[in-house]
Amino acid sequence: MGHYQTESTNVLNTEPPNTASANNESDQSAPTTPNGSQNSVPSEELVSGTPSNLLVTFLEYCSIAMQDTKSDSSVNTVKLSFLILLCVTEDQYANALMHDQNLVFSVKLHKTPMRHRKISAGEGSYQVGQSKSLACSVMDLMVEFIRSHLMKRFPLDLYLHSLYVIHRLLSYQKRSRVRVPYPWKELWTSLISLIKFLTSNETTLVKKMNVFSVAYQVTIIFNLFITYGDTFLPSPSSYDELYYELVRCHSTFDSLYSMALRYSTSGGEYKVQTTLLYLAVYNFNFTR
Repeated sequence: MGHYQTESTNVLNTEPPNTASANNESDQSAPTTPNGSQNSVPSEELVSGTPSNLLVTFLEYCSIAMQDTKSDSSVNTVKLSFLILLCVTEDQYANALMHDQNLVFSVKLHKTPMRHRKISAGEGSYQVGQSKSLACSVMDLMVEFIRSHLMKRFPLDLYLHSLYVIHRLLSYQKRSRVRVPYPWKELWTSLISLIKFLTSNETTLVKKMNVFSVAYQVTIIFNLFITYGDTFLPSPSSYDELYYELVRCHSTFDSLYSMALRYSTSGGEYKVQTTLLYLAVYNFNFTR
């Protein structure tokens, strides 16, 4: 953990630069015009008037890069980006800064065009939201990835890494009892859609990859909400909304339970993984 601290501190550094030294540097390095005045290129932060830092830029880059997962090189690029986010979310100091409600930024997350959702003309291809903590922006990025990559060429590794990032954020919130004002229903519905996709395409996907690892990670996240949600959900009504979503979509979890039970008793290649999945889903049988 120690070797991540220096990197995370640099990424999340929000301290303003030394004005005096910055002026001296600009006096020495800025080019001069024929009339003796100096030309300086204004930064995006100065033009837009909104605060920014390196992590904000990196999140915006990730939202663009993850729209293309057709080639191996593009998949590797997104995987590397998610690994960097995973390292950031594992660092305690970085987590503390990302969850600081006094450090808010407006992050422009690019959205993949999809048939079932419309983007307003003023919004363009990216999501412009109000300023929020970086933890919320990271969660928005992961939710967007989960929603937009339910395809036949299922990017298993990318889904695992995105779920790992979500799990790290939730673990920090549980451990530190941080209540983030996030619309958690968006995360829950995205995870339920992921489970529904896996169970609906079970026959095709199981032949190609171990999709049970993704399903197991989803159940871990739901069990974290069920067991410890009172320590980090913003209000009791959020807890009620969680149970409502679980009960409303009980048929999806029934299908997952049946799939895990079937493969765990067949003695096939994924017996160990499906047994763990079966036990994890069984933990919230009371919701059905």
